[in-house]
Amino acid sequence: MRAPAEPSVGAGLPRAGPAAGFTLLELLVVISIMGLITQLVIANLGALVPARTMDKETAELAYRLDYVRSEARMAGKTFRVQFDLDNQRWRLILPPEDRLVSTQTIEEDLPLEWNQLDPQVRMVGAQVAGGMAVRSGIYEVIYDQSGFSADQALYFRHRDDEELVWTLQMRGLIGRSDVLTNAEGKEQPLEPVTEGSF
Repeated sequence: MRAPAEPSVGAGLPRAGPAAGFTLLELLVVISIMGLITQLVIANLGALVPARTMDKETAELAYRLDYVRSEARMAGKTFRVQFDLDNQRWRLILPPEDRLVSTQTIEEDLPLEWNQLDPQVRMVGAQVAGGMAVRSGIYEVIYDQSGFSADQALYFRHRDDEELVWTLQMRGLIGRSDVLTNAEGKEQPLEPVTEGSF
């Protein structure tokens, strides 16, 4: 008596006919769609990276200015922040009473070290509400003993994409800072606060 034959591998499975797999046309369509999606993603990444740099730098400055304002209020002293528009840097000026070195007299302010802005971000101007924009030189933001200052705006542009303009608006009386973004190259002027604003 003979042993039953072993079933062959693949027995009972349908055979692959000419319809199985992808045609050349289907592969070309899929590759074209993937190429378009990749192109869109790369184009948007190029726009996101400069915007992210602008967001980071202006948010950092807004935080620093809020900190200085709160220090002025807590210490009951006048603090100043200087912006050097020609050299793209800023620094804190401590009041004369807070001098840290013995070589200074009590009447002298104590400027701290300059902090450079991100190399990709340029500060292109500053403005007090209702005034003309300053485009060069030293611009000061002054916080009095109560932490108040004038309403002001600082303008920033990205070095590689001049259309990206971020405006840091500071409301001196209420102590609020807002960052306004614009991708069309327009600065957001700061409107003066009037009685109707309250």
